[in-house]
Amino acid sequence: MFIRTKLKYFIFLFIFSIFLISSILCVKYLYEKSYKKNMKDGISSIAIEVIEKQLKSSKYTSYERSRVETVLNNWKNGTIDPEPSLLYAYLTKYKGDTILYLRISDEDGDIVGLGIKERHQDPNEGITIIKEEYPVYVHFTAPPSFSTELIPVKLRNKKERKNKEQWNQFTKLGLNHQKPMPIIWVSEPIPDKLEVSIWIYDKKGNKSDLIPIVNHLHEDDSKK
Repeated sequence: MFIRTKLKYFIFLFIFSIFLISSILCVKYLYEKSYKKNMKDGISSIAIEVIEKQLKSSKYTSYERSRVETVLNNWKNGTIDPEPSLLYAYLTKYKGDTILYLRISDEDGDIVGLGIKERHQDPNEGITIIKEEYPVYVHFTAPPSFSTELIPVKLRNKKERKNKEQWNQFTKLGLNHQKPMPIIWVSEPIPDKLEVSIWIYDKKGNKSDLIPIVNHLHEDDSKK
């Protein structure tokens, strides 16, 4: 009789433990889902407001406007679109440094880096294609979801290439490392001679469309 009572007690504890753990996991899941939804709703409101203002005030080319309107519709559709997008990309100067000025949109916020594609056309050497990926956000605990990014770069001459060893070491560093990011090489676009394009990619392997980098290096600061 005692053994049977004890067995029932252990069975009760076992079932109760499973119920308790399931309840905790369920509450945790619902909390995280609610938190993510609130974050998504908050970012969506900001993104929609900013994009709509830009469409009214900014002078986009027809190509740029079409891309911006597509991103706006994605933020409005009520679902999380996993593919990242670039609204525009400019090569310009900021406080004396050469930078990529990007407007990034990624609804699930898991961007890892950017890719550069260059098409060099030389009458003597023919066509040379350069494609390099730079994991600039690999250590970000909260990568950009909708933001303007100013990324320092160096202008490429013909021979400079991504230092794969340095970037491999960079990706293995901890979150709180103090080492500077390795160099990102970008050529200055030259009409009919050198095309430079960019894309962004995320942890799942999704990539944005390839878009041209617009050269603003020689604009007066007053016109930017």
